[in-house]
Amino acid sequence: MPLLISPTINSIVMQNQNKCIYLSDDSIREWAKGCYGKPVVEDFIHSIETILKKDYKKTSFKAFKDKMAWDADEYEIALKKGTDRTETVDFVVGMANGQLLMVEAKLDVVNVDNLKGEIEKKIIHTRNYLVSSANFNSCVSPSVLLFGNKKNNIQRNINKFRRLRNNKTDILPMSISDFYNHYFSE
Repeated sequence: MPLLISPTINSIVMQNQNKCIYLSDDSIREWAKGCYGKPVVEDFIHSIETILKKDYKKTSFKAFKDKMAWDADEYEIALKKGTDRTETVDFVVGMANGQLLMVEAKLDVVNVDNLKGEIEKKIIHTRNYLVSSANFNSCVSPSVLLFGNKKNNIQRNINKFRRLRNNKTDILPMSISDFYNHYFSE
């Protein structure tokens, strides 16, 4: 199916013949079991609520309380034995079909201009971790970039990010509520 010039969330979804939804943490745990070495990857599977709360303490993410993901930033910190977590996306969610969805949250972003190259590098770096698992299946495309909190800026940031990337559809910018509705509600 051809890609649309100005994609919306629903139009991109329709392009994916196998819509990916989250049913349980089975996919991410199965992927983690295929990873060997230290630190143990399974130790970094947490609720999405917990992962997001680390950076965005004043925001409620209760809808994600029971939704599990691999905390790529925390893993990277443990791997490098430091505090640098700039090279990976924030978290990876296992989907019902065994694919992995990479997600970067930029909920308080003010200037979208700097995100274009940064997000692409994070996706490449994270993908290198993901494919190292013996149980790696594939990644969901598009990856997700979350915008949020400042309601009046969400749509403006989404539109600007799309324009900066010439409407490429390999990274899907969306709000937290759209993310939940698209990937977690049945």
